[in-house]
Amino acid sequence: MFEIIPPEHPLRPGAEAVIRAAFLRDHGAVLADLPRLLVAEHDGGVIRCAASLRFAADGFFSERYLDAPIEQLVTRHAGIRAMRGDLAEVGSLAAARPGAVCPLVGGIITLLRRQGVRWAFFTATARLRTLLRRADIPLIELAAADAARITHAERWGGYYRQDPRVMLVGDYMVAAPFPPACPPERLRHA
Repeated sequence: MFEIIPPEHPLRPGAEAVIRAAFLRDHGAVLADLPRLLVAEHDGGVIRCAASLRFAADGFFSERYLDAPIEQLVTRHAGIRAMRGDLAEVGSLAAARPGAVCPLVGGIITLLRRQGVRWAFFTATARLRTLLRRADIPLIELAAADAARITHAERWGGYYRQDPRVMLVGDYMVAAPFPPACPPERLRHA
């Protein structure tokens, strides 16, 4: 079940634990504070996959990797004029297994569409980019994520050795409803 998790939500500790454990396990990263809004896919309260969401009013973490404001890059790369309110950032995606990602991504897409968000962007490792492409999500690359652009890069462990890049996807680029097909065999080895 897809769940929106603000700070006071009873599933918040579990969602944060899944994110922190995955980043520690996969990258040796010790994440500091997580964004105010999380989303999760759970089964009876057991978190299978979680991520963070940021909207314009929250500030965008991945924007620090960019040489221009995100809305200008959307216009430049997609040829469609964008406003900051048209955008959301997805971050800290973490799952116990790759197959758990698709239902969460589907829930995020549905939520953002209902909110009127036309563009989502995120920083993705090579592995995550492969997984999303196998799920038929077309991606526009905006920039490499350079550790020199953040403070306390050492807290991220080996994350920056995983070729993270800032990616963009437009609502019109994703089939509705999503996922049209997200079989586990397509996501294995991502």
